[in-house]
Amino acid sequence: IDEDDILNVTCLSQCFYLENITKETAKQDLIELKLIFNRIISSSNQFQKFISEKVIKFNVNFDYGMGDFRICSEINGKIEWYLEL
Repeated sequence: IDEDDILNVTCLSQCFYLENITKETAKQDLIELKLIFNRIISSSNQFQKFISEKVIKFNVNFDYGMGDFRICSEINGKIEWYLEL
């Protein structure tokens, strides 16, 4: 959770090579991240209460071996791109 009370939920892109990442592959990563997150939410009433007042920001990052960087984020259905694809 950052200083604006936004809960960041982040995954790494399933693409191993940066040149293989497209907007479509990143969107697919977002879809899968949200599906997994929704399963977690549905399994815990305490977690549901915890996030009920929070804004959820879904992030897809790329792991380049010595770290990672953001490809895109989604808040309330709006995608922000950090990488020119």
